[in-house]
Amino acid sequence: MPGVGKRVWEIINYFNSPKAAWQAKERELLEVPGMTRVMAEGLISRKSKISFNKELERLQQHQVEFITYNDKSYPEMLKEIFDPPPVLFVRGSLDKLGYNAALVGSRKATAYGRTVAQRFSGELAEHNVAVISGMARGIDSAAHRGALKDDGYTVAVLGCGLDVVYPPENRKLMDEIIEKGAIITEFPLGSQPEPWHFPSRNRLISGISQVVVVVEGAQKSGAQITADLALEQGREVMAVPGSIYSKMSIGPLKLLKQGARPATSTADILEELGLESENLFKENADNSQPKYKLSKTEKLVYDVLKADPLHVEDMIQRLESPSQEIMAALMFLEVKGLIKKMPGKMYAAVKSG
Repeated sequence: MPGVGKRVWEIINYFNSPKAAWQAKERELLEVPGMTRVMAEGLISRKSKISFNKELERLQQHQVEFITYNDKSYPEMLKEIFDPPPVLFVRGSLDKLGYNAALVGSRKATAYGRTVAQRFSGELAEHNVAVISGMARGIDSAAHRGALKDDGYTVAVLGCGLDVVYPPENRKLMDEIIEKGAIITEFPLGSQPEPWHFPSRNRLISGISQVVVVVEGAQKSGAQITADLALEQGREVMAVPGSIYSKMSIGPLKLLKQGARPATSTADILEELGLESENLFKENADNSQPKYKLSKTEKLVYDVLKADPLHVEDMIQRLESPSQEIMAALMFLEVKGLIKKMPGKMYAAVKSG
């Protein structure tokens, strides 16, 4: 009964043990509160098709481990939610879970959103924060890649069996996550990525995290569902401000209106986790260079603006970089106090001293 943790626990608790619940006859299942005849018949039918030995062989063949709610390796954060999955299927290692932050967002992410997700996850990885996401296209994939790029730890929560690669183009990414982190699911081998699996999957993404950061998302999106679940679970929700003209910013802006804390830098997320953020700053012997650690694009933009103030369009033409990357770099540099925005879409470097 994957994806319905609450119902599984009701049945187990009624019969006082998983074994007794498994061995229950149809007439006994019908005595469980809320159980219908259709549900009981479905359970009996599915049970008759399962061979424990064959399932164990398949798990070993695909190098998949399984951990139950009672195992020591079961994530402690997940035990706190209303309907924790009785079993998790795992490839990789969950040993490095501790401070965990989920980065989620739209599959149709903009370049700005992908840049922010990758940057934030990379800097979180530097602070030994586990980056949690769902390995979907867009923001999720960018978050995983950012953590892996900085040799960090990341966990992907899937809405299918661990022998199914979804989306198919993420096979290489999935292998890298298994090598340096873990992929987990509550769905048994062979489970396809059905639409209803993903809202169920989202409760695990938020459940395993202390903080959920929504980078981009439409008004009605999986990221919004994850944020709602996070609030129900008592998790902190943060949102990345975006352009008021972008459809992908509607979700985060709505969350900000509702009281979510803005995530304008990795330091904001670390502060929410109760961690220090000094390591985000890099002292140099040469005081003419900024103390902040800059990305490649940020450094290019900053170096150009140190010479003369520039209009944003002139900057894009001069650097020959995608406009969304330039805009993201400008946002980060402004937050760090290294540049200032002037009237008429002009930007200038802030002179030190």
